[in-house]
Amino acid sequence: MSTAGTTQAETQAGSDGNGRAAETVARRERLLAAAAELAAAGGYEAVHMRAVASRAHVALGTLYRHFSSKDQLLVAVLAHQAATLASTDPAAAAAVGAGRSATTIHARRRDRVRGERTGQRRSRAGAVE
Repeated sequence: MSTAGTTQAETQAGSDGNGRAAETVARRERLLAAAAELAAAGGYEAVHMRAVASRAHVALGTLYRHFSSKDQLLVAVLAHQAATLASTDPAAAAAVGAGRSATTIHARRRDRVRGERTGQRRSRAGAVE
């Protein structure tokens, strides 16, 4: 990676000025989404570089141009998910800003969602009575 969160391919594509940067970003998003889907379905062992490339509709070489290893890809997936979560959840944004781990962020969000579900169940139970 050439700068924080930017791959060499993205930096090079951005210098073309002909829309290639947008294509590169979209391709990277597809790669991250494909890896996240595979990891969610079967964990670390389910993420194979060929499967990620196939699911993202890119050549294997393109995947390796963005991410040199499975570990680098999965770290980028986690960073992307943390950034997405932080942009949609103020508590998560505070946790990211404070340097807390992705596990802490996930736990806060899980607890908040559970609280919302519990509140919904209580409101439904009250409506039945």
